[in-house]
Amino acid sequence: MKSIFAIFLILLISVGPSLAEVDEWHPRVVVHGRFGDALDEYGYQGIEKHSEPIELVSCFDVTAENILIFDNVKYDVKVYSIDGNYIKTIKAVQASDPLNRPVLASDIILLSGKLYLLMDYSGHPGDPSIEWSRYQIYTFDLRSGAPEQRIFVKNGDLGMQTIMQKGEQIRVRNEGGVVFVDLHDGIGLYDTDKKETFRITRNAKLVSEAEQLAGTVGWGSGETRAYQKNRAGDIEIVSPSGESLAQIQKRGMLIAVSKNNDYFAVSHARPSPSLDYWPMTIHNNQGTVIGSVMLKPASWGAFFPPTAYNLDELVMVNFSPALYRLHVGNDGVKIIRWRE
Repeated sequence: MKSIFAIFLILLISVGPSLAEVDEWHPRVVVHGRFGDALDEYGYQGIEKHSEPIELVSCFDVTAENILIFDNVKYDVKVYSIDGNYIKTIKAVQASDPLNRPVLASDIILLSGKLYLLMDYSGHPGDPSIEWSRYQIYTFDLRSGAPEQRIFVKNGDLGMQTIMQKGEQIRVRNEGGVVFVDLHDGIGLYDTDKKETFRITRNAKLVSEAEQLAGTVGWGSGETRAYQKNRAGDIEIVSPSGESLAQIQKRGMLIAVSKNNDYFAVSHARPSPSLDYWPMTIHNNQGTVIGSVMLKPASWGAFFPPTAYNLDELVMVNFSPALYRLHVGNDGVKIIRWRE
């Protein structure tokens, strides 16, 4: 998880459109959470002075109405309005492995009033059940905060890859892991290594093990989804069967897909080594660039950043797309929004 951010900055190569021809979106901080013991604060007072780096926030979600952020230290979810006004905190059920070590949430999503937390057990050996359920999902009612379900994902191959080590093939966790996908009538998981989406629920019910194992090509749902075979390679709009429908970008890294599949965000390398920013472009599902964002390197201070796939959310707000980015630094937890 720690190395993906460096890869995210270093390996991207862009041959994208001239940014002078694209409308630039401008940033605004919509959430700024401080450190402390209050319900609307993160971690604890003085956490930024901790001697070892801490993974304070690993995921967040944005819907048309809410922003949700998972606090790994307090093990709770802060809920905000879409404009960043604090609403409440939901205490999550503490997940732990057989050695009683806490398991952190690797992603979060809100769908139809139900909050889903994705727990990643792939780095916690010792429990035979993890072989067929490396990922588990905890659900909560958003209104009451009450826990509802614990879902065992019956696909032990999710988030794993095969590598050669000392002449032998071994199974290891892939760096990007998996992220939630809103399938409108349920949830799915997108494997960032296999580039496939796997359905987990339909109409609030767990689908069969056979259906969980049957992935569809690309990131998203419906008849169009984004697909990037190799990191920093060509990005396309494809059908569920993998048929190419449109090209988004020759080079870059696909880092966010909107819940309605109408928009996609692509990150690029710096146009010049002398510049202190790198661009991100927003595309519609025809591949057309509709906006750009200029990102500057951010200091994470005493904190580990999430994977590149959990840094950004692309959503529709008041009938227009907006990009939200998470940042945790020594001055607190921030959600920054860019829009037209």
